[in-house]
Amino acid sequence: FVKQLQKIEQNNIKNEKSKFSYRIIKDDLALEKLIQVILNSKIISFNFLTDNLSPMDTNIIGISFCIEANKNYYLPIRYKEKIKNNFSDNDLIFILNKLKNI
Repeated sequence: FVKQLQKIEQNNIKNEKSKFSYRIIKDDLALEKLIQVILNSKIISFNFLTDNLSPMDTNIIGISFCIEANKNYYLPIRYKEKIKNNFSDNDLIFILNKLKNI
């Protein structure tokens, strides 16, 4: 999924006329910028991406946000290509702690 989003992100850079924007958030600075965008937005939509449909047996693999039409952000937490954590020893806890006061 992350590879697919990276391809979309690269295509958006190549095609400035693209109406669809998806930014992948993989470092603390980008997360802080996203938090500021969220705080300055009147309305947002978010979604937890999980690895199972059963709420008792699932893991969060990512969180997506939509701030305005066609402007999206994705925080990958678990993905096949992941070599090391992006934020801390536990990316999920770190991200949720950052977002909990929003």
